[in-house]
Amino acid sequence: MTKKTRLTYEEHLEMGRELYRLRNELMELGIRIRNAYPKADRAVKKIQTTQDAIDQTRAVMDSHLAKEHPERFDTKVYYPGSADDRA
Repeated sequence: MTKKTRLTYEEHLEMGRELYRLRNELMELGIRIRNAYPKADRAVKKIQTTQDAIDQTRAVMDSHLAKEHPERFDTKVYYPGSADDRA
C-alpha cells in the first residue's frame, strides 16, 4: 500500500481559507433558514448539521497541520478570527 502525500503548509493555508469561507457562507444561509422556518424543521436541522461537519473538519485539519508542520503551526490557519486579525 502506498503512503499518501500529505498537504504542504501552503495547501493547508488554502484549505483553511476555503473552509473558513464555506463556514461563513453556511452561517449566513443558516440565519436565513432559521428566520424562515421553525427550529424543528428539517432544513434548520440539516443546515446546522452541515455547519457542525465543517467545524469538525476544521478541527481535524488543524490537528493534521500541527502534526505535519509543527515548526510552522499556527491556529489562525484554520481559525483566522476577525478580519482585523488577518491584516
